[in-house]
Amino acid sequence: MEFRGLIVKRRFGSGTKSDHFAVWLDQPTGPPLVLRRPGESAYEDSLLNGLVGKNVICHGTLTRNNTLFVDDIRVVDRVGD
Repeated sequence: MEFRGLIVKRRFGSGTKSDHFAVWLDQPTGPPLVLRRPGESAYEDSLLNGLVGKNVICHGTLTRNNTLFVDDIRVVDRVGD
């Protein structure tokens, strides 16, 4: 599936043992999605952290809890690109 939006970093799991700052995809329509790369740490991913503040198009698998496991990601000038 294809998803578009702005990469941001915000708190995830506040008040739980999983509390941490995660990388999210803020979509122009639809809920924000937590981004993960298969095989990478849920707590620290230097590639995704480096994309914070960028508009992207990404492809991947969406889980029921709004986590997107990213297969590929591409930076674009605007979300509409």
